[in-house]
Amino acid sequence: MTSLDIQNTLNSYWDGRAKAYHHNQTRSERAAVERPLWEKVWADALPGETETVLDLGCGSGFVTHVLADCGCEVLGIDGSSQMIDEALKENARRAEGGRATAHFRVGDAHQPEVDEGSFDAIASRYVLWTLRDPQAALNNWVSLLKPGGVIACVDAAWYPDGIDPDTRVDSTDGPDAFVDTYTPKLLENLPMSTTDSAENFADLFRAAGLENVTVTPIDGLAELDQRFGLSPGHDSTPQYIIRGTAPA
Repeated sequence: MTSLDIQNTLNSYWDGRAKAYHHNQTRSERAAVERPLWEKVWADALPGETETVLDLGCGSGFVTHVLADCGCEVLGIDGSSQMIDEALKENARRAEGGRATAHFRVGDAHQPEVDEGSFDAIASRYVLWTLRDPQAALNNWVSLLKPGGVIACVDAAWYPDGIDPDTRVDSTDGPDAFVDTYTPKLLENLPMSTTDSAENFADLFRAAGLENVTVTPIDGLAELDQRFGLSPGHDSTPQYIIRGTAPA
């Protein structure tokens, strides 16, 4: 598979997931309980003087809007046009209610078309594991930071044993869309998809030249998984925020 084939496959999958994914992130019973947890995660991860943030692989804009609520000017970029459409709809609803908004555009998280040295921080959630070349992406992201800027990414060792064939999702392409998309062949082209340790993400950060790299567990998610349950084939997996600082 070529890089373009892989990215088109992934974008198509997330197009089909966009509406249901956005609902789960913002309108579900769990969403109201979970949002304060993520507000704290991101407030703790970014320095108090952070003003401009780039949210890569932003999906339907959940993290983007959390960061906007923290007072940051945020640009969210995602390869899925349907995810960006959901983000823009949410943006409009927030504007009508007088809430903070953000900027969104369709683009490639590997090589976003933004100016070098223009952001105080770069954020991502559940993105590193899906990248074709996560090391090249991180190397590029560092160049987009101002001196001393921060990269903070939430991720996990999701599939060290591969994808459970019984995994089901809510998608316009049907409940088997995840299994049909993330095949063993595709996973071979996503280096971090089958990693068995969050420390492997930290190694990527260090190799990109980031300093003071930390891996911090995110508390409270396992309890929410138990309380609200998970879709078939999904396991409760420890999540971490990996953080590093660009040289000053």
